[in-house]
Parts: sequence; structure tokens; C-alpha cells
Amino acid sequence: MKLEVYRKNIIKKVIPLSVVGVFTVLCAGCKKTVKNQIKDYGVLLSDKNLYNATINSIVSSDIYGRSFGEGDVTSSDKKVGMFYFVWLGEHTDSGIYDVTKYSKTEDGKKALWSEVEKIDPDGPLNETNYKIKQEYDSDGNPITPSPLFTFHYFSEPLYGYYCSDDPWVIARHIELLTMSGIDYISLDLTNISIYADNIRVVLDSLLKFQNLGWNVPKVTTFLTGTDAGLNHPGRVLDFYNTFYTDPKYDSLWLRDEETNKPIISIDRFAYYSGLNQIVTANLKIKNTIWPFDKSATIYDDMSWMDWEYPQRVYENSDGNYMSVSVTQHVAGGFGISANPHTKDGPNARAKYAETHPDTFDTGGDTNYNANRGRGWDYELNKNVAENAYKGTNFESQWKNALNSEKPLDEVFVTGWNEWIAYKYPVEVIHGGSNSMKEAFGQYYNQVTFCDTADEEFSRDIEMTRGGYGDNFYLQNMRNTREFKFSDSKIQYAGEYATNNIKNVNWTNAREYLDFTEEVFARNFDRADHVEKYINNTNRNDIKSTKVSHDGNNLYIQIETVDDIVMEEEKENNMNVLLSLVGSDRPSWCGYQFLLNKKALTPGLGKANIHAFKTANSFETEEIGSYDYFLEKNKLSISVPLDVLGISKDQQFSIDFKVADSISDPSDIMNYYVDGDSAPIGRLNYRYNSKHF
Repeated sequence: MKLEVYRKNIIKKVIPLSVVGVFTVLCAGCKKTVKNQIKDYGVLLSDKNLYNATINSIVSSDIYGRSFGEGDVTSSDKKVGMFYFVWLGEHTDSGIYDVTKYSKTEDGKKALWSEVEKIDPDGPLNETNYKIKQEYDSDGNPITPSPLFTFHYFSEPLYGYYCSDDPWVIARHIELLTMSGIDYISLDLTNISIYADNIRVVLDSLLKFQNLGWNVPKVTTFLTGTDAGLNHPGRVLDFYNTFYTDPKYDSLWLRDEETNKPIISIDRFAYYSGLNQIVTANLKIKNTIWPFDKSATIYDDMSWMDWEYPQRVYENSDGNYMSVSVTQHVAGGFGISANPHTKDGPNARAKYAETHPDTFDTGGDTNYNANRGRGWDYELNKNVAENAYKGTNFESQWKNALNSEKPLDEVFVTGWNEWIAYKYPVEVIHGGSNSMKEAFGQYYNQVTFCDTADEEFSRDIEMTRGGYGDNFYLQNMRNTREFKFSDSKIQYAGEYATNNIKNVNWTNAREYLDFTEEVFARNFDRADHVEKYINNTNRNDIKSTKVSHDGNNLYIQIETVDDIVMEEEKENNMNVLLSLVGSDRPSWCGYQFLLNKKALTPGLGKANIHAFKTANSFETEEIGSYDYFLEKNKLSISVPLDVLGISKDQQFSIDFKVADSISDPSDIMNYYVDGDSAPIGRLNYRYNSKHF
């Protein structure tokens, strides 16, 4: 059975596609209106490398009004890495269990957090020795519990409960990470499998976009584990033989600058001595530091998380390194802070720390504050639930990196797309010794999760459907750009181009590139392999946008890979969203103007300029007209400056995006999902009028 989770088929007509143009004044987003707060990095001049120039020109603002402007970030030698997971769809055949959805009702909470009973008190800590206590609804009917020893999602990803080998999703991941300035991803191989088939899809997708000219993230891996079985040297050799011996992927590896060897990170103390000599001779092997470990100091260290605060600086041979994480499970597992039966109890981790002084502990009063969630306040030393979506914890971690007394060369971020965690009895995670039992024993009839539990106690940046949305993606992008920003003034500006719309000289126009070959239909299994995700909104693949102006008009030319396709009855044909920076006009998600609300016909013509009528509403009104010329795969537009509120010879900056085939254009999150948006999601390009 096909589950048409996203969008149905689009009836395609091979007629010139209308382009809707929206230029927007940057504001906080769709939820409230905020004045422009973009940090001024100065005006930037065109870079010969259009890929770099495009990324440097990107601006955005999140729903809290936290903005970033253009800047020279591509010439920086600093690196930002991202923890990336490839296990989705491999462990969820039994079904989709979503903590956030269970938590919406009282019966759902009972199903999720049902107490457990150990069958044999002296028996093993596994699924054979536990049963779940039966819960009942208000009418006395039995409630089906979510299963023990089964993976649960903390929330629903924006792209659905996807598989890690879904090429449609992977293409969007690569575009999002590339645009946000991520230099490398580190694959999480700290569990039982190397997920070779999934990794190959990721590598092949990276290679495709790299060959198209984009500076996509390089690849490394944390290849280690917490027990002897996972630390077997043969796993490293298996990964080496599967991928590093294939010359096809040579250009993708994160490499040591001195030796040019690909970098991986393992627990060197556990099994470096047992590695095959071929591996040690051909790889740069760093030492994995677990969040609770101390630095080895004798090796180059990599850590995905640090329970110390402020985070430690690892002084490696290739520069100073710090980890930055969204949250930290200092108590050893997040579930004890999320479970309503345990969260208000006294901090069990603090009790354990009384007899184990080397144990990390937040010092919080309750189990709720035994872990640092998304809204953790380091000054108050507690979680503030209403700040979870704002990411105060993550912001503090990034602030330490930006203000480090030892200047940093590298920041590693946890993480992108973990999404799932195993549901355990508390004893499985917090058992094993008398002191653990003394501290946590009162909760052994309860259930918990380790690395992720719910939206507050989880560590993913990737966007959610509902929930925190794209807050953490934009927050990380803003801080990444701040970290990598260069003081050099590479000035990007437009060139004057006076001519009629059919014959504009675009030679010196500003050009902004978009990913190509990422616009294709989706038809792929959900992570439980029961149903499929279908998305057929692929209609036009935007290649580039050129912008120029003269004393009277703003000129825009949009080029697609193939001839532009338009649907006459639709209002989502190549929409251009536009914002005049500093304007007080009403805006929707920061955008003030919309072009091409109605489909355009081929050749020369006129169309109406629409403006958003009221703040945060997608309702528009006609305020003027513009000329256009549509031929094959190019659409040229001439917009009168005075209609936009720009006087002759006035200097101005405009932020804009081009979007095609967005199923519901009034929902900004759909710009991450449907059709093609240039740039993707809530990101925008900036055009400056200043002429040099």
C-alpha cells in the first residue's frame, strides 16, 4: 500500500513556467514581526568562484529574530564538523513509535511510560526477563503499551520517518549542510553495524554534487564502541576494505593536512594495537574521547560531546578542537529527565556521585535537572522548558567556542539526525553495582531512554515536523558563519544594466547558483518498511538566478536545467519572494513582495506585482505591474524600483528566493520539502545596489 505522505502527482504542461518573485525585508519569521537585526559584515564584490559567492551571500532569520547576514565565510581555514547518523530504517521493522505523539494524550503517556516488572530478580537484564504492567484508560479498557527493548523516535522528522538510504532525503541533507558551511560529517559507527549500504548512498550522493562543483562536506567516522564486541579491530578493517580502498571516493575523505591520510577516530587504548598494519599505515587514526573521559593528551583527540562546562579545548597537532552539543545526557541517559514518574524525584545521579567523586553531575535538584536539555540555563543551573525550542543550551555551548581563550581551529557539532533511542527498563542503564542500585534502585520499575528521549531531551539539529522546526538548523548556521567569518572585505554588489527586458546585458550581473539534480520524485520506504513516502512535486530544477538594476528597474533572470514548465491553474509557479531590507511594509516570514502569482505565458508580457497585505499573513494585493520575457529555460523580469518603495539613485539591499511547485506556499517549512527553492527553506540570497 502506498502512503502518499506528502504531495500527490502534479499534472505537467509543457508551457513556459510562471515565476513568482518575492523580495523580503528580513524579519523574525512567520510568527511575529521583528525589525532587521542582521549583523553588518559590510558589502561584498563578486567572487570568481560562484559557488563560494553564493554561500557567502546567504542570509536568514529564525522565528526569534536571530539573524545572520552575508559575509566571507568560504575562505576561512577553520572547520566545522557534524555528527551524522546512518542507521534509520535498520532497526524499526517492528513499527514507528513516536514519544512526542504518545505524549499528546493521557492514554498515550500511559502507553509510553508504563511501569515494568522484572520476572526473575536475579535474572538477566534483557527482554526475556521483563514484562510491562497493564495500564487502562478512563473507561477501563486496556491500553496497548509501546514495546520495551524497541527503538522510539523522539519526534517526527520534517522528511518523515525516513530510511538512511532514501536518496531524496540524502540530497536535501547535503544541500542543507553545504549551504550552512559544514566542512565535514563524521559518520556514527559506534553501534553494531557499519551500515555499508546506507553509507554508499550517502557517499554517492556527495560525489554527485561535488562533481557538479559544490564544496560538499568531507567524510570521516567515529568507529568505536563501549564494549569489546564493538571494539574489535576487524570492524575497522572491514570499513577500510569496504570504502577506503575504493578510489572512487578518494576526493570525499577528510584528510590530515600533513600526511594527506584519511582521518578516522577510534578508542586507541582499546584496540589500536590489534589493528591491521595496512590500516595504521594508510589512515590518520585519532583517539575518541567519550563525554565522560579525560583527554588522553598523547594522541590527537576527537569528541562528539563534552559533559564538562565550559567545554574543554583539545590541543591537537592540527589545531585546537572543541565539541559543541545541543544537549548533554550527564545522568547517563535522558529518559529519567523526561519520564513523568521519575523526573520530579531527587537527582539520582547526584546521589551516585556522592560515592564516586569523578562522576559528572549537573548538581541539579531533581532528575529533571540531572540532564541538560535544550533549554538548560547555565546561570540558573536548571532546565527551562519554555526555552527548549530557543536552544539556550546550544547557544551557550557555541558562545564558549566563539569566545574561547585558546583560539579554535575546529568545532564539532552533535548532531544532525539521530532521531531514535531504545526503550529500556531503568535498571538496564543505571544498574550493575550496589552504588548504582542505591542511587537509582527506587526507579527500577520505570522505563527510560539513553541518547534521546523527547523534544526537550534530544540532540538533533535536523528539522522537525511541527515542534522546534528549523530553529536549530538556523541557529547552528548563524554560529558557524560567526565562527568562520573573515575580516577580509570581498565586496559583492550588482552592476548597472540599462536595456529592455528581452535584451538585458547580464554579463556583470550578480549570479546566485542553486543545487541541481536534487529535484526528482520521491518513492521510498518509510523506516518500518510498511508504507512508502511519495512526493511528485518535482517540476522545475532551478540552476541559477541573476540580478542587476539601473536607475529605474530591478532585473532578475531565472534559469532552469530544462525548459520551464508551468501549470496554468496553479499559483506556485516559480514564485519569487522578495524583501527590501529596512522596509516597514507588512511581511510574511520576512517577505514583502510576491512575483508571478499567476502563470506566465511565453514571450514578452506583463504581470502584476503582489504585496502581502498584513503581517504574518499570506494574503496579497496587487500594487503594480512588471515586464517579463519567458523563453525556453530562462525567465527575465523587470520590476520598477518605485513600486518597491525605492527612489532613483537610492542605495538598497534586497533579500530574495525563487521557489517552484511548493504544495502549500503559505507554510514556510514546505520550502524545505517540495519542488525546488533557491535557496532552500528559510534561507535567502542578498543583492546589494552599491556600485563600484
